[in-house]
Amino acid sequence: MQIEYYDIMEQMKAQGIVFLEDVTAEQLDRVQERYGIVFPEMLRRFYMMGMPVSDGFVRWLDESPEYTETVRRKLKAPIRGILTAVELEEVWPPAWGICPEEEEQALEMAAERLKGAAVLIPLYAHRYMVCLPDTDDAPVLSVYGGDIIYYGADLKNWLQIEFCGLSQQTVFESELPEIPGWQELIG
Repeated sequence: MQIEYYDIMEQMKAQGIVFLEDVTAEQLDRVQERYGIVFPEMLRRFYMMGMPVSDGFVRWLDESPEYTETVRRKLKAPIRGILTAVELEEVWPPAWGICPEEEEQALEMAAERLKGAAVLIPLYAHRYMVCLPDTDDAPVLSVYGGDIIYYGADLKNWLQIEFCGLSQQTVFESELPEIPGWQELIG
């Protein structure tokens, strides 16, 4: 398992992606505490092997107030994106029932539906790893406003697709878990 991740990291480095080495469990614990999140175990292990910090990646260890606010916005972006798409009448999954005609009611209903949604951890650009209870690894989604698709069956699969040329078709060759709050929105 570790060899495969190191191979992926080497391919990423060959593309100019910079990694922060020697990330500790204590540093990751502080990040989780700062943002009120819990990294899936596989993501923690990957970050401890080396945390990508090039443009597009979340620089989790940057504690500056400005960057901390940027990360907080990234954590809220998927929900905000869906609510904006509902407001613009671009998204309303059939599983949510009939969309109220009043915009305010539609937004309230959508916000209520999203309350129990699984937390999405920003990884790179608009790619997010799903946090599922009792799961060491989870799918990666591409979330851009109301456009949500699977982009990796798990962390390794996503890294291989995003940075190593693996076909995105491999996502659908895997057994994908139900993602609370997001499943009916995934296209």
